[in-house]
Amino acid sequence: MPHYVGLDVSQKTTAICVVDERGQRLWRGECTTEPGAIAARVFKHAGVDAKVGIETGSMTPWLVHGMRGTGYRVAAQSEGSRSTGSRVAGGNCSFTFVKQ
Repeated sequence: MPHYVGLDVSQKTTAICVVDERGQRLWRGECTTEPGAIAARVFKHAGVDAKVGIETGSMTPWLVHGMRGTGYRVAAQSEGSRSTGSRVAGGNCSFTFVKQ
């Protein structure tokens, strides 16, 4: 069963929320805003096949490239964009992943 991860990024810490394909929250926490630290938490709580969503912002390019470098599929999403699929709420943000 795939897991989906929403990241709510600030300069020092990132809130992380993991849900299953039904949208049931499996874990919520936070860590330092650093790709390696985020990837370690995602791996521990969502596994290697998790899909990760991050809202666009000034740190997005750095985090997306860093997370992709660890093997995760990462999608940046503009605030307010809409799609269908699994919804992830993490901290103060939410993402909707399109099922492919």
